[in-house]
Amino acid sequence: MPPTATTTSSTLAERLQAIPTAGLSRTFADFIDIARRMHVRYVWIDSLCIIQDSREDWEKEAARMALVYSNAYCTIAASSSENGNEGCHVDPDSKPYGPVNLSFDEIDENGKTTVQNVHVFSLFGKELVNVLQQDPLSSRGWTFQERELSNRVLHYSKDSIRWECRGLKASLQFPWQDTKAFNGALRAFDAGQVGPRKPDRPLDEKSEEKEQEAWFEAVQRYTNRALTKQADKLHAFSGIARAVGSRRNDRYLAGLWYSNLIRCLCWNSGWHPAGKHGVFDPERPEPITHARQSEYLAPSWSWACLTGSVRYEWWIFHALDPHPTRQAARLMPRILEATTDPAGFDEYGSLTRGRIRLAGKMKAAFTRGEGFARQDREGVYDFHRGQAREVGMIKYDVPAESPPGLAQAISCLCLLPRAERLGDAVGLGLVPSGTDDGCYRRAGLVSAIRLSWYEDCMEEEITIV
Repeated sequence: MPPTATTTSSTLAERLQAIPTAGLSRTFADFIDIARRMHVRYVWIDSLCIIQDSREDWEKEAARMALVYSNAYCTIAASSSENGNEGCHVDPDSKPYGPVNLSFDEIDENGKTTVQNVHVFSLFGKELVNVLQQDPLSSRGWTFQERELSNRVLHYSKDSIRWECRGLKASLQFPWQDTKAFNGALRAFDAGQVGPRKPDRPLDEKSEEKEQEAWFEAVQRYTNRALTKQADKLHAFSGIARAVGSRRNDRYLAGLWYSNLIRCLCWNSGWHPAGKHGVFDPERPEPITHARQSEYLAPSWSWACLTGSVRYEWWIFHALDPHPTRQAARLMPRILEATTDPAGFDEYGSLTRGRIRLAGKMKAAFTRGEGFARQDREGVYDFHRGQAREVGMIKYDVPAESPPGLAQAISCLCLLPRAERLGDAVGLGLVPSGTDDGCYRRAGLVSAIRLSWYEDCMEEEITIV
């Protein structure tokens, strides 16, 4: 980014007087030109509107992202550009052909010939490639909330200009409607799950479930993207969180919601030794980048503590029992306290500490350091009649924390019973935090443990940090 395309403390006074377009990057210059042609007088560009060397100004503006994007007349996305020098453009060699006029003779059953004229574009015989998801802008963490929160977005993609708003998906070729141009690359919140909810329209159970699913989907999509600075993990998602929070009488806890905390804790680390190829080679597993940062980002029970993607599995709603029996419900933990301490004034931003104090059923077990023998899972074992027996599975949040061949003690905390016909539960794999007695940190998500395994446990009060 050229210095003339940024605002710093030393250039603030100069920027307030004028910003010469000659010194801007091509993308910024294109953006301003597009705004003028749309007769829009004011634009918002982060590197110009935020004082780049002021942490205080950065935090203040980062906390306003939900307001900026949700109130914007239109958001211009240079989706196909690798950097600020490539501008808002469409690749001429990637554009579909057309429109063209075609004429043909149509002969009816009486032999009468009629000349028909049609106006067509080229279309592929197979399913369209998802260009929007392959555009470089879709890989950047900060741009996720830009698209999700904006009422209208104009995408300058590689093959076309795309338009999306709450009621229409369109393209330059099909301006009246073109859902195929998005081909699965839909927004997580297009059903209106962000923004203030009308007080006279309370959600029923099914609608509440859909909102929760949209939240989990948003977390998964966001964590699949890259951040230049991992310290921005919560900040770059804070606009989404703030917009959702405006609809809920709830407390936000480092990417989770208090009212749905037990389910929110059931995230899974997204690593797999097969990588994105989907074919696992035990001799050459894919490099895994999931890690915990040396700099504190979030408590271990939050997905924001990791570098790398996370996901909420389908069974969060479709296999877990929404109305467990009284016996199964006894195995679910009781939340006694859940708190986070913001590093600054923004409760949706970075943190200095977070903890959950609960009372629940927890039982000691161990893992054997099985490496990638089961690809992304390991067996969980206990001793029964002097013999090791497998009681369930765990997916470690960071595989490097379970070195191959090294047995490790782990405590299994029961979280949620699955449907009664399945008879098992999911929970957290915990290890001592090394700070205080009764204080643990999350190591992974455990699953496929029979409910009966927990029944002889006494309820225990613990703290997870």
